[in-house]
Amino acid sequence: MSVDTQTEEVVYEYQATDELGRPIGGKQVIKGKSWEDVARKVAQNHIAATRHIRKLTWQLTHTDIAGDDGSALHAEEARLANFRPNAYGSGKREE
Repeated sequence: MSVDTQTEEVVYEYQATDELGRPIGGKQVIKGKSWEDVARKVAQNHIAATRHIRKLTWQLTHTDIAGDDGSALHAEEARLANFRPNAYGSGKREE
Protein backbone atom coordinates (compact mmCIF):
# COMPACT_ATOMS: atom_id res chain seq x y z
CA MET A 1 0.00 0.00 0.00
CA SER A 2 1.32 3.39 -0.87
CA VAL A 3 0.33 6.94 -1.54
CA ASP A 4 2.02 8.88 -4.34
CA THR A 5 2.27 12.38 -2.90
CA GLN A 6 3.05 14.01 -6.28
CA THR A 7 -0.17 12.88 -7.94
CA GLU A 8 -2.07 12.04 -4.73
CA GLU A 9 -2.84 8.58 -6.10
CA VAL A 10 -3.51 5.72 -3.69
CA VAL A 11 -2.12 2.34 -4.74
CA TYR A 12 -3.07 -1.02 -3.21
CA GLU A 13 -1.09 -4.10 -4.30
CA TYR A 14 -1.48 -7.77 -3.39
CA GLN A 15 -0.68 -11.24 -4.67
CA ALA A 16 -3.20 -14.05 -4.28
CA THR A 17 -1.68 -17.33 -3.07
CA ASP A 18 -2.83 -20.90 -2.59
CA GLU A 19 -2.90 -22.74 0.72
CA LEU A 20 0.84 -23.39 0.47
CA GLY A 21 1.73 -19.76 -0.24
CA ARG A 22 2.37 -20.24 -3.96
CA PRO A 23 1.28 -17.34 -6.23
CA ILE A 24 -1.99 -17.70 -8.10
CA GLY A 25 -2.26 -15.48 -11.15
CA GLY A 26 -0.58 -12.13 -11.32
CA LYS A 27 0.04 -9.40 -8.81
CA GLN A 28 -3.00 -7.15 -8.42
CA VAL A 29 -2.51 -3.39 -8.49
CA ILE A 30 -5.50 -1.19 -7.73
CA LYS A 31 -5.17 2.57 -8.02
CA GLY A 32 -7.56 5.27 -6.95
CA LYS A 33 -7.88 8.89 -5.92
CA SER A 34 -8.61 7.93 -2.30
CA TRP A 35 -8.80 4.88 -0.04
CA GLU A 36 -12.58 4.96 -0.51
CA ASP A 37 -12.08 4.84 -4.29
CA VAL A 38 -9.68 1.89 -3.94
CA ALA A 39 -12.11 0.09 -1.60
CA ARG A 40 -14.92 0.58 -4.12
CA LYS A 41 -12.73 -0.89 -6.89
CA VAL A 42 -11.72 -3.86 -4.70
CA ALA A 43 -15.41 -4.52 -3.98
CA GLN A 44 -16.27 -4.30 -7.70
CA ASN A 45 -13.45 -6.75 -8.52
CA HIS A 46 -14.64 -9.14 -5.81
CA ILE A 47 -18.22 -8.99 -7.04
CA ALA A 48 -17.09 -9.68 -10.63
CA ALA A 49 -14.95 -12.63 -9.50
CA THR A 50 -17.80 -14.06 -7.38
CA ARG A 51 -20.22 -13.77 -10.32
CA HIS A 52 -17.72 -15.49 -12.61
CA ILE A 53 -17.17 -18.34 -10.13
CA ARG A 54 -20.93 -18.79 -9.81
CA LYS A 55 -21.31 -18.84 -13.61
CA LEU A 56 -18.55 -21.45 -14.00
CA THR A 57 -20.01 -23.58 -11.21
CA TRP A 58 -23.44 -23.45 -12.83
CA GLN A 59 -21.95 -24.41 -16.22
CA LEU A 60 -20.07 -27.30 -14.63
CA THR A 61 -23.18 -28.71 -13.01
CA HIS A 62 -25.76 -27.92 -15.74
CA THR A 63 -24.01 -28.54 -19.07
CA ASP A 64 -23.98 -31.83 -20.92
CA ILE A 65 -20.72 -33.11 -22.38
CA ALA A 66 -20.37 -35.74 -25.11
CA GLY A 67 -19.01 -39.00 -23.71
CA ASP A 68 -16.38 -41.15 -25.42
CA ASP A 69 -19.13 -43.29 -26.93
CA GLY A 70 -21.05 -40.27 -28.24
CA SER A 71 -23.65 -40.32 -25.48
CA ALA A 72 -24.44 -37.18 -23.56
CA LEU A 73 -23.04 -37.07 -20.06
CA HIS A 74 -24.05 -34.50 -17.52
CA ALA A 75 -21.01 -32.38 -16.69
CA GLU A 76 -20.86 -33.65 -13.11
CA GLU A 77 -21.09 -37.27 -14.29
CA ALA A 78 -18.27 -36.64 -16.76
CA ARG A 79 -16.15 -35.05 -14.06
CA LEU A 80 -16.68 -37.99 -11.73
CA ALA A 81 -16.15 -40.56 -14.50
CA ASN A 82 -12.78 -38.98 -15.32
CA PHE A 83 -11.74 -38.47 -11.71
CA ARG A 84 -8.13 -39.38 -10.97
CA PRO A 85 -6.47 -38.41 -7.72
CA ASN A 86 -3.54 -36.11 -8.32
CA ALA A 87 -0.42 -35.47 -6.35
CA TYR A 88 -1.35 -31.89 -5.43
CA GLY A 89 1.66 -30.11 -4.11
CA SER A 90 4.05 -32.94 -4.99
CA GLY A 91 5.63 -30.94 -7.79
CA LYS A 92 4.68 -33.65 -10.31
CA ARG A 93 2.40 -33.06 -13.22
CA GLU A 94 -0.39 -35.50 -13.89
CA GLU A 95 -0.17 -36.89 -17.44
